[in-house]
Amino acid sequence: MKRAYCWRCKNFIVVIEDIDQMEFDQLYAECLERVKQYREHKGVALSDAPVRELFTPVYRFYEDRGGDTTVGHVEFYKHRERNFGPSCSACGKNFRTQKASFCAECGYRSKTD
Repeated sequence: MKRAYCWRCKNFIVVIEDIDQMEFDQLYAECLERVKQYREHKGVALSDAPVRELFTPVYRFYEDRGGDTTVGHVEFYKHRERNFGPSCSACGKNFRTQKASFCAECGYRSKTD
């Protein structure tokens, strides 16, 4: 389990590690298909579909890795290891991307500039 600072959530979160990415992507795609099939079968709008229930496997996957399941499944998709840069030497929060040269939280500039 790895943790990173999510600038969107303004909190340290559990990230989905690269080694788990294929399994997560498959589960996520299956759940999206379940939502689509439910909507087609019932003839309902997305707002009327039990999305959280249909995404139970994704929530369970994230929870099994120590993640906070109070955020939505869309956030899990954003909480991928590859979406975060390295930890800042000054404040400990993550750079926003792998290519970022400064910390958007505290302004620290990496020495690689």
